[in-house]
Amino acid sequence: VRLIGKDVGAVDALGKLGKKSDETAAKTQNMGSLATKAMVGIGVAAAGLALKSAATFEKVGGEVLKLQRFTGESAESMSALRFAAKQSGVDVDTLAKGIGIASKNFEKSKDTVRDFGIATKDAGGHARPMSDVLKDLATKFQNMPNGAEKTALAMKVFGRSGADLIPLLNKGASGMEELTRKAQDMGLIMSGEQLDAVKKSKAAHRDLDASLEGLQLRIGGSVLPVLTSMTSALAKIPGPVADIIGPVAVLGGSMLGLVAVGNKVVGTVGPLVSKVKEYDAASAAAGSSSSSLAAKIGAGA
Repeated sequence: VRLIGKDVGAVDALGKLGKKSDETAAKTQNMGSLATKAMVGIGVAAAGLALKSAATFEKVGGEVLKLQRFTGESAESMSALRFAAKQSGVDVDTLAKGIGIASKNFEKSKDTVRDFGIATKDAGGHARPMSDVLKDLATKFQNMPNGAEKTALAMKVFGRSGADLIPLLNKGASGMEELTRKAQDMGLIMSGEQLDAVKKSKAAHRDLDASLEGLQLRIGGSVLPVLTSMTSALAKIPGPVADIIGPVAVLGGSMLGLVAVGNKVVGTVGPLVSKVKEYDAASAAAGSSSSSLAAKIGAGA
């Protein structure tokens, strides 16, 4: 086949076009691989975020439920109180314990906070919501100087946990209400329905733990008799083994004794052999000298 100049140029152009197409395909494949890796990474990150979010939901819900058990108030109210405590550096467990002690104190005596003009019951003789009483107490604490009197009042109302609750009480009622609005804006107020979801999750976890415990009991009931038989068999081994080990130990001791004696013999014979070798060498040298002397005398004669 004969190609003229224009044909050769066309072939070169087609070759370059093919090369460009291959390069483009390679780049496209590489981009596809990178996109796939990126999608996988995003999926893994999303799954991790989902799991962490579920754990956070359950943790926060558990803390709100704890406060709700001590106060009997709504999920929304206790969500706000939890947030206020967190923002004040007060542990939720400490707050719950203090509220429990305060509730008992209010039931035992009306004098607990009456001297400070704070009512624990409404006009109908029913207990006021703990969150309202806390706000009244917070206003009182906010206006008190820090010191022994404030600490004593806190411990009188909330027990030994009282001193730890002072940072929250120092916010005053207005400060606690401001924190409630902030919690609402940040989406930190949980509903009763959400708390029900947390309860169901905790119940499901307890059921799973109980099922696993039951499975372990069934397996253990089958394995334990086997382990008991093995233990009993092992307990009988020391007697027969002692009958064998005794002679073996004596034989071993004897062999060690022979080795020790052999080492001493070698240590004694070694230097003796060296002396004999030195004597032989000296004798050989003396014999050589005697032969040389005799030869010289014979030559003189």
